[in-house]
Amino acid sequence: MFRRLPNQLPKDAIFPTDLKGLGYFINDNDQIRQIANPEHKYQYKVNRNDRVNEVYKEAMNTCARSIVLKRLLDLGLEEVRLPLGTAQSEKHVSILVSPGLASKKHVIIFFPERHTDLGVLSYRVIGDEGINIGSIVNFVKSILKGPPSPAEVTTNGNTTDTDDVQAQVERPGIVIANPSQLIWYRGGGRAVTDREWLCMPRESAVHEPMRIDEVKNRVEGNKNFEEHVQYIFEHILSSEDDKQPLCHPQAKISVIGQEYPGSEALQYITKNWMGWRNRISCVALINPQHGLEGLFSTFDLSAPGDAAEKEQVTDFIATRTRAYKLSHKPLETVMSGRTRLGCNVYSSGETLYEEAAFVRCWPSVLDWIDVCRFSDTFAEPVFEMELSDEEEEQGWKEKPKTRSPRRPQTEEEQLEARFRGELKVTEEGAIADA
Repeated sequence: MFRRLPNQLPKDAIFPTDLKGLGYFINDNDQIRQIANPEHKYQYKVNRNDRVNEVYKEAMNTCARSIVLKRLLDLGLEEVRLPLGTAQSEKHVSILVSPGLASKKHVIIFFPERHTDLGVLSYRVIGDEGINIGSIVNFVKSILKGPPSPAEVTTNGNTTDTDDVQAQVERPGIVIANPSQLIWYRGGGRAVTDREWLCMPRESAVHEPMRIDEVKNRVEGNKNFEEHVQYIFEHILSSEDDKQPLCHPQAKISVIGQEYPGSEALQYITKNWMGWRNRISCVALINPQHGLEGLFSTFDLSAPGDAAEKEQVTDFIATRTRAYKLSHKPLETVMSGRTRLGCNVYSSGETLYEEAAFVRCWPSVLDWIDVCRFSDTFAEPVFEMELSDEEEEQGWKEKPKTRSPRRPQTEEEQLEARFRGELKVTEEGAIADA
């Protein structure tokens, strides 16, 4: 049997991690385009070998990720290492928080999906439409510098100086969780996603990816997205020990969550409802993955306390929670799914790609959060949609045509029908339908 010696194996692909080195630049529309062909977008296939293409794509993603993170830090967001108090050289997971979080009366916590890097919503949108559009840059800008709150509006309708200290306190704070970069890369001294891990340099182009050590490559308290969600609630938004949390202990919390991390956040709130019911303002879910019955799997409904608690949670989900999902219909069109999720479901305005759903609907989400934020009595109206999108497209929405009742034939039947008012006699003496 023939075999290659280790020094004869093909070398693994290596690409620079700067746009110029890859042959790209950022145009005036904030879009990444090729230097050689300014009208051309990012090109995935540069080689017949899929490994080369994947490493090339990760190099491009690294460039975009660095640009996004710099822009977020320039907006004033601060990087916080988890577990709290961890040194830069120790194993940690990074999250982003707005400045002055401890003084904010209202905090928006955002749980992204599991496979995108911190600050990125969709690399596809970044490549096609623009860096700020496909990341959370515009989302964060809208929160930190968006429409004025009632405290910032004077009696004559003019806005006060936004640099005023009181006005800045009225602005919501924001926490950007990181349920995706949970694998500690010792060679780089940072946490990475599972996708980036697969693109790490290998001994050769034919070697398997590095093995993940469940001790050396995992961060305590943040080993998976479930633990990460729990850590955010128990150590960032509150504190189970005597330590001062990053957020004000009485701050109202608005939760935004994508797919599984978002549903996990709702699951945590459900399990710990009595401790959080006075602080959670509302919950917005994008492409949620939970089921209403699954949320109460740990409840003992025979116990009066659990039954009453379930009723409270169910009412909260029905009135202060909403979901968005993929649809070809316009943004905020009412969709089916309330029976399964327990809340109203709306179109996100995105047709094809789940990671782009929040790109399209975040303005709607923030508008709704503001409504809930300034009105404790606001409740979502009930929209009952029993048919799925597929059923509607197939015409099931139309009622089946019903056959008209049989016309009375005999004289006795006609007299009985006339007595019930179903038939009438015309001036000519003919019998007609009433």
